[in-house]
Amino acid sequence: MIGVRLSLTGGRESAVRTCLTAVGVGVATAMLLLAASLPTILDEVGERSSGLSFRQSAEYPQPPPAEDTVLLGSALANADHRGTPVTGWVIEPEGDQAPLPPGIADFPEPGEMVVSPALAERLADPDNDLLQRRLDHPVVGQIEEEGLSGPHELVYYLGQEGMEADGAGTVRMDAFGGGEPYRPDTPVILLLGLVGTVVMLIPVVVFLSAAVRFGGQARDRRLAAVRLMGADRAATRRIAAGETVAGVLLGMLIGAGFFVAGRPIVETLPIDDGVFASDVVPSPVLAAGVAVLVPLLALWVALLAVRGVAVEPLGVVRRAERRRPRLWWRLLLPVFGGALLYAGLGSFLTGTVAVNWAVLVSVGLLAVLLGTTAVLPWLVDRAVRTLPSSPLSLQLARRRLASGGDRAVSGIVVTVAGAIALLTLLNGAESTDREGVPETGDPSVGASAGEGPYQRVDLSKEPRVEDPVALFEGEPAIEEAVAVRRTYAMVGDNGGVLVRVADCASLQQLTDLPDCEPGDVFATPGAEVEPGDVAEMTGTEPPMHWTVPQYTELSSGVAGARYGEETLLATPEAMASADPEVVEEMTGAVLLRVDESAPEAREQMLAAAAEVDPTAGMEPLVAHVGSPLDTMKLMLLAGAIACLVMVVAGVTVGTVEQIQERRRVHAVLTAFGARRRTLVGSVLWQTAVPVALGVATACVFGLALGALLLGATGLPMAFDVAEIVTIAAAGAGAIVLATLLTLPALLRTMRADGLRSE
Repeated sequence: MIGVRLSLTGGRESAVRTCLTAVGVGVATAMLLLAASLPTILDEVGERSSGLSFRQSAEYPQPPPAEDTVLLGSALANADHRGTPVTGWVIEPEGDQAPLPPGIADFPEPGEMVVSPALAERLADPDNDLLQRRLDHPVVGQIEEEGLSGPHELVYYLGQEGMEADGAGTVRMDAFGGGEPYRPDTPVILLLGLVGTVVMLIPVVVFLSAAVRFGGQARDRRLAAVRLMGADRAATRRIAAGETVAGVLLGMLIGAGFFVAGRPIVETLPIDDGVFASDVVPSPVLAAGVAVLVPLLALWVALLAVRGVAVEPLGVVRRAERRRPRLWWRLLLPVFGGALLYAGLGSFLTGTVAVNWAVLVSVGLLAVLLGTTAVLPWLVDRAVRTLPSSPLSLQLARRRLASGGDRAVSGIVVTVAGAIALLTLLNGAESTDREGVPETGDPSVGASAGEGPYQRVDLSKEPRVEDPVALFEGEPAIEEAVAVRRTYAMVGDNGGVLVRVADCASLQQLTDLPDCEPGDVFATPGAEVEPGDVAEMTGTEPPMHWTVPQYTELSSGVAGARYGEETLLATPEAMASADPEVVEEMTGAVLLRVDESAPEAREQMLAAAAEVDPTAGMEPLVAHVGSPLDTMKLMLLAGAIACLVMVVAGVTVGTVEQIQERRRVHAVLTAFGARRRTLVGSVLWQTAVPVALGVATACVFGLALGALLLGATGLPMAFDVAEIVTIAAAGAGAIVLATLLTLPALLRTMRADGLRSE
């Protein structure tokens, strides 16, 4: 109780220390509560995803038309707006009791739309004129939270009439929901999530321990006064614990306030579809763990700090001589952590989980990363003993470094090492995820007869316009449009080949053909189909059969074909042997050659496609569509920035406090003729030496940890030198920034009035 009273009523210095500790603990508590909310966020997203899995939850065979059924189809599939996916559905109720999709209050009338709030915001922006042209329908409502995967999702429902259930583009449903909840069950994704969480939480714990040390020297003077009044050493430790408890408990309350006030900010984070603020609720078990572990950690740090100080009754604070750090036990930590990692990952990947693999991996990561910071004091000690005695600024800095000047760098070391390891694991997973994609060009594009790739737009049987080619070619970015009919032909056990049907003039635009006459058929190199084979056409009712006639083998590929896809090119007359109407039953498509250098090229295509057919399907133009790995990279960047900001704040406050404690020393040195640049140089030396050693150590341990994770999971070794250098430079720059922020306080302590005392 004496310690609590001292922290609250012990004068301005006590109040300042308590407030600084409370704010630091509050920030750390808020971050820990956010981490404790991850299980709840995943559960909420999974529950909503189960209700939004429309296609997966559709029953086969589909129910018959009834008063309680609804028709649902894709609207402009694979569309996006400036890189963000746009999901559209055309919908038509078949009776008064038709089920509503999650999040909408009523069915839109034909030609009307219900949109998500994020899409409504984009449609209201006058700069998005092509998006407004694409979705040129009256907006009659907005989709509620339960119908969205996140606040940034761009989705709409377009009312339609005259729809038919074909089992492919359009399905009939009598209920929504019942799909499988989304779960990141891919082993690499699970591992990345676990590693990322551990890596980003360790700097928070380091920051928490630094916050508890704020105002340590002023506390020692108060404890000396208490000893003069008769307290023994055990009592001073209890009083120190009491002072810490007050700031920590106040900080936990502030942290809860930070967490509640900061929940809406989560919705603004540009990560995938985002997270609703209502999803950010700490798991009860993890929240209880935070409430217990934060005070225990704070008390442990406070008592550890008091052990290193001799407090005497006459007000003398005497630091115990720092022992030379030993190396052997510091190296045991990463070795022990590496063994746990191998054990945990081995049991996880093989499925023979004797102990919870997540516990083994988490403890192993903690041991490796804490071992990284444990090695730093030994390196600093060796460096200090080998540094020269000149210049004078370096001589002044050596004493401070010898007494523990490396603590401020610990948070940076952990952040940089963990970020490098996680980034290395991400790069290895990415290289596996994108295997088989050509290094250049679009994977949906084969050899092209002309310049630039061809983009395919699949149309329904009844497009809105009679001449879609003319409409597409009216767009500035579209250089050429070719109308074709397409289907897949199944031939025995050889699988299927793509059949494209068009007249000779259109086929000549797709590839270099020899002489073409009505009735001719052409095949790409390697097509596994022989003349006389009977092919079954897919997508026609009833199934149609076609006997493959004699064909001419081409010497090159066909524009607009997928990478390595086998294709047959046929004139309409060549299909007459099956049925004259079979061509009309095939899917219509338009192949577009696009000038990708033109501004808003894809937006022009999508706007024109929507005018031709709102239910058109677009093949992606970009070579790689976003994946969970891209989202994790964004989360890694956001987490690393947050950790660096915390470290900068903690180092700045701690350094300013130390400068204030030594203000009389600085004033005396200045009065005796010490130059200001000498004292400023000493502070910079105190930063430069541990930062250089710390960043080098972090790079070595981070790369070693990344290689260990890649080797244990069987992923290919993938190191991005530019990204590693960027992370290391950001870590070093954070400490340099914190040091520069303290220079004004240092210059103020060099004035002559610093010699006054009462």
